Amino acid sequence: EINHLLDLERAANQRCLQHDPSVVRHMSTAESVRDLESLRLALGANQFTFFGISYGTFFGNRYATLYPGRIRAMVLDAVVDHGISDPQITGDILKAHEDGWKAFKQWCADTANECRLRGQNLDAVFDQVLAKARSPGIPAPLNFLQPDRPVNDWELNFVLQAMMVAGNRLAWMEVILYEASQNNDASLAGEIYDGATGNQ
Repeated sequence: EINHLLDLERAANQRCLQHDPSVVRHMSTAESVRDLESLRLALGANQFTFFGISYGTFFGNRYATLYPGRIRAMVLDAVVDHGISDPQITGDILKAHEDGWKAFKQWCADTANECRLRGQNLDAVFDQVLAKARSPGIPAPLNFLQPDRPVNDWELNFVLQAMMVAGNRLAWMEVILYEASQNNDASLAGEIYDGATGNQ
């Protein structure tokens, strides 16, 4: 399964290369680091504060290495270890998401929480919602960023996985799954995805 996911990633990368090679050649950490330095220069700032999460930790580290003295303060959270192979990272991520899904199911079963999906087969609900999002997508009419764009399975899964992270909001998962399964509405998922990825 991990190799299959990596094959899909390679295929998506290849499609990007075929679709717009002139843009894709500039989609790298090195280019992004140079873009950040250009922004610093344009703002006339001698130093600035940087906050990086996940991949942003690698990006921040590269910037600080290439432009020493330009960072006033830096926070790197959830640092990515690039010494670990892709299959191991993918396996670790999948394990973390599986643990998060189990935590959500336990949260939903706890009568102290207001889970409108309590008593339902949450695995089946999740599968049905993803299938609905896969084709043709789930409407997101209350997503003020892009109200006319339906949410697809990738975006929905992305948001749900983000909600599973320790310390995050399991109640938001309940809203997303309930609204998508009962009301065919993925507005919250669409808004979170668009806000998190800058897809506006």
